[in-house]
Amino acid sequence: MEQTVSRDLLHWETQSQTSQASDTGQNLIFHRERGYTMLFFVRSRKKIDGVTEPFTVLGPAQLVSFQSERPI
Repeated sequence: MEQTVSRDLLHWETQSQTSQASDTGQNLIFHRERGYTMLFFVRSRKKIDGVTEPFTVLGPAQLVSFQSERPI
């Protein structure tokens, strides 16, 4: 089922080497069962006037769905 990206739902991909079978992949997929809280930090641009932009905390997130083997 395809989800629509919105204010409450975003599309995110892991680093390219992270697979579903890896420890990191398993922790992401089963974060609730394992008691992990995923927190998202974003920045709209890498730099502003030559200065690295700080990250903004979006807050906790929960996995809705995932696909692909690598990256997830």
